[in-house]
Amino acid sequence: MSMLSNRCARMTCVAALAMSAGLVHADPPAVLDFVPADAPLVVSIGNVGELFNDIDAANRMLGENGNPQAGFITMMGRGMPGLNLDGSAAAVINFDFANPDNMDEEDVVVILPISDFAAFTQGAQATDGVYEFAFGGEPAYAKRVGEGFALVGPSAGAVSSFQANAGNMRAHGERLGHSGRSIADSADIAFIANVAPAREMMLDGLAQAQQQMMFFAAMGAQGQDVATPINGMMEMIRGYVNDAQTGAMGLSYDEGGFTIDWGVQFEEGSESAKLLDVKGDAGSMLSRVPGGDYYLAYAMDLRSPALASVASKFQEISSAMEGASSSIPGQPELADIMERATGTAGVLGASPAMMQTGLLANMVSYVRTDDADAYAGMLADSVKASDGQSAQGMSFATSYGANAKTVSGVPVDTYSVKMSIDQAAGGGMGGMGNPQQMVGMMFGPSMGPNGHIAKLDNAVVQTLSSNEALLTRSIEAAKTGNGLGADARVKAVSDRMPEGSMGQLFIAYNQLANTVGPMAMMFGAIEGFEPVEPMDPVAMGLGTQDGGLHFRMFLPGPVITSAVSFMPEQDDPFAEDGWGDDAEEDPEF
Repeated sequence: MSMLSNRCARMTCVAALAMSAGLVHADPPAVLDFVPADAPLVVSIGNVGELFNDIDAANRMLGENGNPQAGFITMMGRGMPGLNLDGSAAAVINFDFANPDNMDEEDVVVILPISDFAAFTQGAQATDGVYEFAFGGEPAYAKRVGEGFALVGPSAGAVSSFQANAGNMRAHGERLGHSGRSIADSADIAFIANVAPAREMMLDGLAQAQQQMMFFAAMGAQGQDVATPINGMMEMIRGYVNDAQTGAMGLSYDEGGFTIDWGVQFEEGSESAKLLDVKGDAGSMLSRVPGGDYYLAYAMDLRSPALASVASKFQEISSAMEGASSSIPGQPELADIMERATGTAGVLGASPAMMQTGLLANMVSYVRTDDADAYAGMLADSVKASDGQSAQGMSFATSYGANAKTVSGVPVDTYSVKMSIDQAAGGGMGGMGNPQQMVGMMFGPSMGPNGHIAKLDNAVVQTLSSNEALLTRSIEAAKTGNGLGADARVKAVSDRMPEGSMGQLFIAYNQLANTVGPMAMMFGAIEGFEPVEPMDPVAMGLGTQDGGLHFRMFLPGPVITSAVSFMPEQDDPFAEDGWGDDAEEDPEF
């Protein structure tokens, strides 16, 4: 793709700046009413002035790692004559997905909010309704658009021929659907793509990927049928691509941190839309796992038809590949869980004595089910069936005790799985260190999961260690719903997740940093380490409803600031001596 000229770049600076910041809005950007509903690619800004404010705030948050030019650019934007800083803006990009190299500056126009058109165009006179004026030292062209907007482009022809007529808001709302509207409504900057022009390119890419998958799978198939499951999976993906209507991406920043959104809306009545026409309640299950210090926590609503479809395809692929099953005894495949469960949540509790107890010592899972006996029975059968079994250099010795004890008034089963790995026989981690030591790091001296299974009303709780105090807290959380989801920091970020979440994931950066940091310092990876104070977790959520898919990631500001502080300093690539400090010659581009 040819590079845009400086003239076009200056005219689209407002849209380009939005790549780094955002703001939550109650209504869709009004500028969309003037954007053709079939535009291939649109970049919309909800509020220009707030965008500038957020760029400045984000830059201050990053401190020495911020962009020193950002403040100058926002100052220039605020000083632009006639610009309405309280209005919305959009860049309309006529991108030819079939011929991306043919794109040039003529394919980009910008609709800007204007409070004084005469001041903005510097008193220029119109020729056939188009005004020529100087913009950043380069000639630019503009025409009035409705009340309070101006269309700006790199040439008189591009501006004159562009149809920026009012009345498109409803069409945008329909093609965006619930997922796209929620992104456009909440993000300060939204990238909206019409899938139809890109569909053929996407399908061609899938065909190439399918060929590569078939090649690599056949190399390790040992005579097994890998074509059937792979073709089935790719057929499912092609179905989603064929049904896709609109894609959207959103970027936001507020005093809490950065939010990144991705969404896809599918054609109404299509098979994909039907699979995604279900609202989830993943967030509610986080309160059923114990609180306290943790590394990560997750929750999944397993009632989604789309999730069931994907799990079924993965199960086909796993069954077709020899030794492909990666489940630890006592932890069935996702497809098996979904047959008996309606939801699941888990928390990997922090392990201060990880080298002695194992990384997974404080792992707890909660499963919501209509038949706790059947689900617990599946776990018991899985553990018992593994006793004495071996495959690919890994052998198992297991035991199971039904109703071995009573905790918090609940009958509890106990189980033990000891894994032994013969590295010479090809078992374990494919030559990555000592696999037996790796198992010890994961599970501690037990060399495998060694914990409890408790049946409650419509739920099953499982631990991976024999820590009875942890089991007690887990049972109480499952009963009362006053567990991790009730934690103030978790709740704050959970409330930011998409409505109707089918899945949520939370990562406690501070706990991970405080565990890994001292080890990194000990091995010389970093010079020093100061303990990280408690902060909100990084959060990810996947929402499905009304035929759309919405993924959101939230990165708290303090997490970003702390993570950036650990990054090693880089040599200046534009140093006077050349490319880096040791370069003898100037680089050639």
